[in-house]
Order: sequence, then C-alpha cells, then structure tokens
Amino acid sequence: MEKQILKSWRLIVEMQNRKWVLNENVRQEARKMAEWIYQWDSQWVALLSGDIGTGKTTLMNAVIEATTPRKIWHREFSADFSLSVLKDPEIILRVAEQPLVAMDDVGREATEVYFYGNSLTPMADFLEYRYREKKKTILTTNLSLKEFGEKYGERVKSRMKEMVFPVIFLGGDFRRICS
Repeated sequence: MEKQILKSWRLIVEMQNRKWVLNENVRQEARKMAEWIYQWDSQWVALLSGDIGTGKTTLMNAVIEATTPRKIWHREFSADFSLSVLKDPEIILRVAEQPLVAMDDVGREATEVYFYGNSLTPMADFLEYRYREKKKTILTTNLSLKEFGEKYGERVKSRMKEMVFPVIFLGGDFRRICS
C-alpha cells in the first residue's frame, strides 16, 4: 500500500506542475498512512498535522486515490462545511455517517455558527459522532493537539487522544522549495 500511496502522491504533485521531492519525510508519511489504512480496530482518525505547504492535503488525496480502487468509499469535504450548516443543519449527520470521510484544513472553520438563534458546533459534533461510531476519518490541520483542545474543547481533545493516529509533517513549504 505504501508504494501505491507514493505513486498516487507523485502523480498528484506532477499534475499540479510541481516538482516531486521524494525524501525520508515523504517516505515516512506514506508509510504511516499505509499502516493506518489497515488499522480498522483502533485509532480510526488519521490526523495529518504540520505547517502550511508540507504536503498534508496532497497526501490525503493520494491516500484516497490509492484506496478508492480497493472499494474503500470516501467523501471529501473542506472544513468550511460549517458554513453549509446555515443552509442545511442536517448536513452534519449526512457527512458524519459516511464510511470514510476526508476533511481538509480542520481548524480554519468557525467553531460555532448560529441557526435561527441556536448555537451549533458543527466540527465538534462531527468529531464526536465519528468517535462514537468509530468511523475512519482523515483530517488535515495546521493545529497541534493542544490547539485542538483550545478550539473544540477538552472533551473533543480527550477523545482525539484516544482515536487519533498522528502523522506529523516536518520540513519546509514544498511550494517554496519547488518553485
């Protein structure tokens, strides 16, 4: 699976007219995601975290590309789906029920939105549902686990510690390195 992820990752990078950089960090990140794919009983959330431009979103897309032919169904969303809640509050449940969800840039969205005067916390609700149902989830973020707690509360932070398979991205911004 690691080879398929690396191949997909490379194709995605090259399709964006960027230079593919295969280094030890990239290999390690692909290896960790391959390991996570086969861990269906524990740590069902892959949390890809690190600085801007380190390849989190591209790896998430590579994992989806590499696993889709294997009939692992997925759905990808931007963390900005909090704004969609204003139009359709039931979207949280529809998204959360999917077998595999990939969500990009978690932490960028509003923590709380108001719907007819009611306070909603879409991301916290989404994460709590995924926790209860133990559904595979891929999240990318620039937040640390500590910052997750500050943004979504101690209960979500505590549950994240249990369910998260961390993939920490090191290194510089690929967009600057490869420009």
